Amino acid sequence: ATIALAAVPGADIAVIVALAALLLACACNEGAVMRLLTTPAPMYLGRISYSLYMAQAAATVLALLIAAPWRATPSLYNGVGAAAMFALSFTLAALLSRYVEYPARDLLRGRLSTYAGRHSPTASSR
Repeated sequence: ATIALAAVPGADIAVIVALAALLLACACNEGAVMRLLTTPAPMYLGRISYSLYMAQAAATVLALLIAAPWRATPSLYNGVGAAAMFALSFTLAALLSRYVEYPARDLLRGRLSTYAGRHSPTASSR
């Protein structure tokens, strides 16, 4: 019999502590792990991570619609759904980050810096 991790008392705390330790180890590592995590693929994933998070709901709905014709065959339905979910998630995330997230962030930063410049303590003395 298998035991689910959620059924073990205190497992959630142990997982949180383990992940915190892993994050700390990765942040302080200057060896192979750092070289691996600073290659282009993980760096790109980091840049689009928020857009990837935001695209999940839309990608799920679209993937279910794409996989619907294969519903009678569960293994094919699951495979098509998973492939569609993966492809749609990354495609939507790339588009969202390029055309929405980064332009909006740059626009807000520009407006905020202009606002800060006009309302800074030294702006009244200009």
